[in-house]
Amino acid sequence: MTRERRLELREEIREMFIHSYDGYMRHAFPGGELLPLSCGSGELHLVKVPLVTLVDSLDALAIMGNATEFRRAVRLVSDGLDVEADADVSVFESNIRILGGLLSAHLLATNPDLGLYRSHGGGGRCVGDNGNGVRFSDRGGNAAGERSVGGYGQDRESDEKGGFRGLDDDWSEEIGHRAEEGEGESGEEQYDGELLVLAERLGRRLLPAFKTPTGSLGGCDVTQLSGIPYGTVNLKRGVPKGETTISSLAGAGSLTVEFSVLSALTGDGVFAEAAEGAVKALFDRRSAALGLLGKHIDSKTGVWTETQSSIGTNGDSFYEYLLKMYVLWGDVG
Repeated sequence: MTRERRLELREEIREMFIHSYDGYMRHAFPGGELLPLSCGSGELHLVKVPLVTLVDSLDALAIMGNATEFRRAVRLVSDGLDVEADADVSVFESNIRILGGLLSAHLLATNPDLGLYRSHGGGGRCVGDNGNGVRFSDRGGNAAGERSVGGYGQDRESDEKGGFRGLDDDWSEEIGHRAEEGEGESGEEQYDGELLVLAERLGRRLLPAFKTPTGSLGGCDVTQLSGIPYGTVNLKRGVPKGETTISSLAGAGSLTVEFSVLSALTGDGVFAEAAEGAVKALFDRRSAALGLLGKHIDSKTGVWTETQSSIGTNGDSFYEYLLKMYVLWGDVG
């Protein structure tokens, strides 16, 4: 593919994002999502919390070089996102959309190479050479299980503008949607880790889902900590009364990336312990004859309720996350 064609495709992607983002901000904010036919504000069925679309858009704003709108969106999320609402939410969807969105935006905000803020406190812990020992793996030269090394964005050298080397200067120009004057300029304001604070609060609201009898953590009361999690949790009240104990392989086993990063950034291992314990509990129940895992399991009894094995719906992301965890941390045993 020629360079000219790559630039054309890049611009098409940017224009599509601008159209979608601006449509949400004009017609649906602060709702959960934009209803495309009525141009109204809707509620995301599985995550009934406002601002989900905005949280999900934070990293794209940063990657596309719109520093001013990124900072404005961070303020809106910090002021308006209620992670302790009286709302039933999918643990899986809340993890990938809200928790993942908050963590990725926090990592971008505290990356000095991007220059999104003049300075930052990082909420006490940031990824990088800042003395807290939180480093991502380069999978080389480290002892198994050591969560260290590499550095965020180690394979992408940054230029002085915060754009990744190999991209043209226009990558970090303003992207043209609604924003205050000065959009696209970087290095203003201070970030104090408010997204990480929200992420930690949300993580603690998701932990009750893991209080099932199928845990496999040594030395722990498995009825109190990490078992195969329920699929739904109320952010204010815990697991809803009468909630089904049937969990999908993907829903229960695709939480490790976000939860382990949250543990690394906060210094509290409970999140990684819970999510990784769930994966171990699932893997320990693989077929003795074939070594395969089913698609649905009873989180109370540990019995597979759907024994068909598949990398499709209800199973796919479990296998994706196994690879992602290795890419992120290396061999953690």
